Amino acid sequence: MKVQVNRLGLIASVNAPQPREDCETLDIELTDDVLSNLDDYLIQDGEVVLNDAIARKNRSYARQQLAKQYLEATDFYLVRQVETGADVPQEVLSKRETARALLVTQLPDFE
Repeated sequence: MKVQVNRLGLIASVNAPQPREDCETLDIELTDDVLSNLDDYLIQDGEVVLNDAIARKNRSYARQQLAKQYLEATDFYLVRQVETGADVPQEVLSKRETARALLVTQLPDFE
């Protein structure tokens, strides 16, 4: 594979070289996991290396997005409860609490 790497070792493109002066093109093979998560990896001395800090940040962001999506997808239960008095399933309430807790721990400090 033709992998373009910038000066920091970040993968800029795979099999789609761009005319960029700040990138070097390497001929290396990438695993399916690397191809699926390009932002989590660096190329250092021709070797593919997992960048733990970036991978953690990406996983944290993905968890936050899933939490937001779950809250949005289950909002109708609460609206229905207000409008009709129908009970919200306990499982939904528990998962919503977990999702909110995850999002609250990720908020910046407001002082």
